[in-house]
Amino acid sequence: MKKILIAGAIVAAGALGYWLSQDKENNDQFLQNTALNYIPQETPLFSAQLTPFPIKTYVNSLSDADKKATAELFEGLPITDDPRGQFFNVLFNEYVTSLTSGEQFIQTWGLAEAVHGYFYTWGAIPVLKVDIANEKAFWHQLDKAESQSGMTHTQGQLQQVQYRIYALGDEATKLDMLVAVNHHRLIVTFNTALNDEDLLTSALEISPISDALSDSVMLDKIIDKYHFSDSSVSFINHEALIKGITTLDGNRLATQLARYAKIEGEDGFAEFKQVQCSQELQGIAANWPRTVMGLKGYSVTEESSMFDLTTVIETNNTVILNALGAMRGFIPHYVQHLDGAVAALGLGLDTSQIASSLADIWDDLLTPEYQCESLKQFQLQLSQSDPAMLGMMTSMAKGVMGASVSLLDYQLTESDGGAVLKSADFIASISSDEPVLLLNMAKMFLPNFAKVTLPSDGSVVDITDSLGLPSEWPIALKLAIKGKHLVIYSGKKGQAAAEQLGLEKLVKNDLAMVAFDSSRMLAPLQAYAKITGAHDVVDLSNIEPQNMEVKIALNVDEGGIIIDSFVKSYKNNEQ
Repeated sequence: MKKILIAGAIVAAGALGYWLSQDKENNDQFLQNTALNYIPQETPLFSAQLTPFPIKTYVNSLSDADKKATAELFEGLPITDDPRGQFFNVLFNEYVTSLTSGEQFIQTWGLAEAVHGYFYTWGAIPVLKVDIANEKAFWHQLDKAESQSGMTHTQGQLQQVQYRIYALGDEATKLDMLVAVNHHRLIVTFNTALNDEDLLTSALEISPISDALSDSVMLDKIIDKYHFSDSSVSFINHEALIKGITTLDGNRLATQLARYAKIEGEDGFAEFKQVQCSQELQGIAANWPRTVMGLKGYSVTEESSMFDLTTVIETNNTVILNALGAMRGFIPHYVQHLDGAVAALGLGLDTSQIASSLADIWDDLLTPEYQCESLKQFQLQLSQSDPAMLGMMTSMAKGVMGASVSLLDYQLTESDGGAVLKSADFIASISSDEPVLLLNMAKMFLPNFAKVTLPSDGSVVDITDSLGLPSEWPIALKLAIKGKHLVIYSGKKGQAAAEQLGLEKLVKNDLAMVAFDSSRMLAPLQAYAKITGAHDVVDLSNIEPQNMEVKIALNVDEGGIIIDSFVKSYKNNEQ
């Protein structure tokens, strides 16, 4: 549980926060992003905050639990006597301390109240840039980390730009971290044996490049195509990655990998550079060109933050897209909208389409007659799996469009020195064109249901005794057919959700979805621990509720495979 909450804090406070901004009125935002003049169009990885991100407000919106989880993450890093490790440890500790308030954070690191940010790779070499308002404050933090760790830097200069060099490698490995400030941007990159001469002049923003992102409409097209906010865009360029490992000099990544192979005396990607492999892998990459990410909506205040992020795995493979689209099923409102519930899970699958869709996908993957040995082996292994077996299993559940479950509420109490369930409201449902037939089929596999007679008019049957639940559990399980849904529920909230479900029509709306409210997960456990002073359920002594709602959905449309991620966090318990 503790690790789950820490991971949740990282998602909310780090990745999604990085993509946030608040200036949506300027339609010419790319013209203001002069950093794009130095970023190549072929970059394999790219993520940019294109309009100012209100970092001060965002830090103020973080809860104490968020900050504590971040601190615990850094505490888990290995402690070393090496000056290099100590150097970063000092910086990490200062970072955690600076999260006390938004004002302290920006003063510590010399940032403005709102900043642009950029991360990309020049081939394989990462480059990070962020707006900086007071570079003296930032250099002060590096000086302090050096004095406390014994780490030292040397000074470098390229034309008019000075930079610090921190040697991170050993005698056999050249790995230098370079830190500079130019054009009011903090720049961090690396100098290795793989670098070419253009990297530093570009990364340090001395000379613009001829194939810059600013000279293309790539970002505009991504935003327009997927209706992203114009605040931020991220992508993984599959074609650039594949070209890097299948050619000797097809792009900057390929050139760097060729240098690495020469240094090592062997090329780990030699097979993929053979003509057939190179052509076939690049053909696959062209069919799955990119993964793109962007915000659909957001808001940040001193008390809360919300991020609605969409990730699209692009593909031109209409066979697979059509097959996945045909498999889409129904996920009910109680999964899509928590509305005060603890957690929910939904699987939307049209069982009548699973067999044929899987067969289409299998046939499509096995159809190309690959000459590349690795691809031939992949096809051989795939051919030994038979999706028909799954089709036989799903044919028994013909007409089913999805299955979902939600824990709406629960409370614990003490009994005989231990925790027992005081109450639980939940709902579980299977959606089908023929819910009565589904129940009769279930009777074949669940003998306890054999004598259950269920009217189709929505009447409720108590099945608590039929399931043989422990007598001490204060749960009355009710079974009913509500519209096109076979429902099991308990409690008043479960009943209300069942009645609402009965009004919902079967429509194809998603493939899968999971949602949870972290504070409502922990609240009953902590209330029990506070009353009893016991931690027999889970050790809650160091866990604080992270007031966070999370929803992740998997879907598909004509553009590709879609992952929607929604996160809303609150500074205080009040929601």
